[in-house]
Amino acid sequence: MEIRAVLRDPKTFGRQQHIQWLLLASCNILNALHLVASVFISASVDFRCQIPGLKNDTFAVQGWEHNSSISQYIPLKSDGKYDSCHLRVTNTSQLETCNSYVYTTSIFKDTTVTEFNLVCDKTALSTLAGVVYMAGLFVGSIAFGAVSDKLGRKWTIYIGLCLQAVFALSIRFAPNLEAFISLRFLLGAVCIGGLVTQFTLMIEISPPNRRTISAIVQTLGWAVGVILLSGIGFALRGWRDLQLCLACISIPFILTYWWLLTESPTWLLSQGRFEEAVQIVKRIKELNNLEDVDTEQLVDTENEETQAKESWRKVLVSRTIIINILINSFGWFVGSMGYYGLALNVGNLVGDIYVNNLIGGIVEVFAYFLLLICLKAGRKPVYILLMSIGGVALIVSGFLIVYLPEEGLSWVIVTISMIGKFAVSAGFELIYFWSAEVYPTSMRNSMLGINSAAARVGGMVSPVIADIPKYSENMPFAEGAAPLIFGAFMLMSALSAFFLPETNNIPIPECVKDANELTYNYKGFKPYISKTKLVGEVEMTSTKSNLL
Repeated sequence: MEIRAVLRDPKTFGRQQHIQWLLLASCNILNALHLVASVFISASVDFRCQIPGLKNDTFAVQGWEHNSSISQYIPLKSDGKYDSCHLRVTNTSQLETCNSYVYTTSIFKDTTVTEFNLVCDKTALSTLAGVVYMAGLFVGSIAFGAVSDKLGRKWTIYIGLCLQAVFALSIRFAPNLEAFISLRFLLGAVCIGGLVTQFTLMIEISPPNRRTISAIVQTLGWAVGVILLSGIGFALRGWRDLQLCLACISIPFILTYWWLLTESPTWLLSQGRFEEAVQIVKRIKELNNLEDVDTEQLVDTENEETQAKESWRKVLVSRTIIINILINSFGWFVGSMGYYGLALNVGNLVGDIYVNNLIGGIVEVFAYFLLLICLKAGRKPVYILLMSIGGVALIVSGFLIVYLPEEGLSWVIVTISMIGKFAVSAGFELIYFWSAEVYPTSMRNSMLGINSAAARVGGMVSPVIADIPKYSENMPFAEGAAPLIFGAFMLMSALSAFFLPETNNIPIPECVKDANELTYNYKGFKPYISKTKLVGEVEMTSTKSNLL
């Protein structure tokens, strides 16, 4: 009995894979808690200069004498609000910059911005912290991809969990901004590396007709993490308290996952480790009650040794795979840029930051469930539709921001913008697992690492685009520039997806040769193949697939 056929057979899917799904989705909850925590940890709050000589000065007015002192020392800006960065020199109209500040504590007890005084002339350091953090995600995407393909999925995930706890706890005790930035860089690297590896394992343990559901389940874990973070952040208003709590949440994962998580049998076969793959199949047989699977007669007719020796040399001479990597990387870049630009900037939205973050998580849940329903039509048409709708919605919202009167009609802009956010969330999730289905098992995680690195570049670009109105006040269309740019990139991503293969319900390629054949035979919108054509050395007799 061919072992790969057993692993691909939907009849062998059951309790064992469901347990692995739950474990990997739970890991993604942890990833979201750490990766999105910066929304609260590094949030900006209202502040002003501290009144000279008043040690117990607070942002909140303590009485009429305190209010009089504020009026004496703190000048007003043209909009009637207090100047945040200047003091009035006593008995003169001259202003001087200050180096000590008081912050409102109505929302947060403290954040890194308030503790390290990342305001006024030090505002750029807060932006730098975010850029370095994204650079950590960039490095982790590439490094962990190679580590996973070398050491295996299980080892990489477990190492990532351990390092995640260590770096998260270290951040809690960071003595200065330099240490905080450095540790956040390392935490971002291990979190995103673990996320990509977990996703790869989820895809590889699922038969073709379950890959869509598996990817949605794993991403729902992320959305649940975003929702939980709102509650944890609301309960713990200090950034160090929140960071300590997140570090402690990692401990149960470290204590249990080595014994609960199984290695990818597909990866083991690609490395020529047949006996270890057989042991996993025996465990699947036991947990899923598969009486008709004879584990003593399993064979692997494919050449594992050849696959194990595959290198980037074969990839670099394959124009088809290179094009797929480039198109997917662009899709990841656009998805990350749009997601971070629209979803993680909740602090800049009107309303309570915790409620906004909660709503964002709920919107993602609905987006992923809708994606699950729509994917019966295939990967390509759904992705093109989502990115087209999102792109048009954001471009329209950009024009409305500039030309629509603000009075009473702001809900129109918010609604259309949320349509764009809904579409980019679903589209980013779709390109995530669509990419995994295009790449060969022997080098899948390395290629996904390249895609994820492109996504991190998009994440670094998004705040720069979002801040265009701040440094381009004289530009005629500055206020609507961000959604226009995001929307234009989404439309370009939709156009580029026409050149990717349709992979719905098709066995994932095992080697570079299979990946080339996959792209050649599935260029249209519907998966089809001739009755004699082999993909991954498995004969496909159906011409169309109507399964999810």
